Amino acid sequence: MSILQLCLKPPLPAVDGGCLAMNQTTQMLLQNNSVKVFAISTAKHPFLENKLKAKYKSDTLIESVFVDTSLSVFSFIKALFNNEAYNVARFYNKNVEEKIVQILNENVFDVVVFESVYMAVYLPIVQKYSNAKCVLRSHNIEYILWQTRSDIESSIFKKSYFKLLSKQVEKFEKSVLNKFAFIASITESDEHIIKQLATNANVKTIAFAAEKIDTIVQQKLQPTFYHLGAMDWQPNIEAVLWVHQNLLNEKPLVENKFKFYVAGKNTSLEILNLSAPNFMVKGSVENATNFINEHDVLVAPIFSGGGMRVKIIEAMQLGKVVITTPLGATGIPHQHNGLPCLLIAETKQQFVEAVLMCINNFEYRNNIAKSAVDTMQANFGFDIVAKKLQNFIQ
Repeated sequence: MSILQLCLKPPLPAVDGGCLAMNQTTQMLLQNNSVKVFAISTAKHPFLENKLKAKYKSDTLIESVFVDTSLSVFSFIKALFNNEAYNVARFYNKNVEEKIVQILNENVFDVVVFESVYMAVYLPIVQKYSNAKCVLRSHNIEYILWQTRSDIESSIFKKSYFKLLSKQVEKFEKSVLNKFAFIASITESDEHIIKQLATNANVKTIAFAAEKIDTIVQQKLQPTFYHLGAMDWQPNIEAVLWVHQNLLNEKPLVENKFKFYVAGKNTSLEILNLSAPNFMVKGSVENATNFINEHDVLVAPIFSGGGMRVKIIEAMQLGKVVITTPLGATGIPHQHNGLPCLLIAETKQQFVEAVLMCINNFEYRNNIAKSAVDTMQANFGFDIVAKKLQNFIQ
């Protein structure tokens, strides 16, 4: 089959979880189909053609159009006046529409995959110029993401705006979901919500896949703890601030030599200016896998956001123990063959206890790490997920 993949940002270089997920979809589809990739580029996510391998460019014939998504006061006020979600409106661009029309006029596609509900602003033009089946790849239930942001926000102004934005995005999302006959969700919980919103759609969970790792770095006797993620994404910022405020000075952890390392692109001054003897900020790292392999336990107190946490999948497939919240573990089994494969904590005390367990019980920690690897391959192996996606597309 011939497939057009419309991306909200360039899949490569894979600088965050969204990029990784989109590129993974590309690689899965390329196994049995021809794929053309078109991506919006922005100042935050530029199209860096010189960093792409020749094979990727020849396989995908990737093209991109730049869109200025920076805050425009005029556009913001206009969206408010029209009761439209500004987060949606800023991704529509006439030049992008014209490029998509050109691509559709020059090619015949069997399927068009829309990566993210925000790309659905171009659904009418695709349906006008193509007879292809349109598939939405849903990475999150977007309105719930903003709803949770509103719930935990302390600023009254931001809380009110996020609540309004959530309602606006919900209205858009419900409308869009009902225009797609085929929707691929990223978690089963998202699938359940989508089926309630889009009663006539064929919805299937296609999770993020775990690559098979040939060499697993073993857990160290004295573990180090880390957090890795795009540090311009609010849930990651909140997670690091939470660790700094709640765990670093806890006497039992300090006495047991708790050390916490943070890495991620676009690290804000708010994070860089934090200090503590057992708190190290690395900023952007050239090789994420190398950074992960230097440490043993991922601490991810995720209290907002949605979808599947790619950095948790990456950690588990590399044999790392993960301590996270129920929200952070969305879409991931908590056990494999009767053994825990990650640790769930909701309160400060539960996080402290989980960290102490990792420090003081090497055998238990090592068993969790092994269970994590087994869970990834049993449930999220690349070939398993690729087959599900291909069957769904077929």
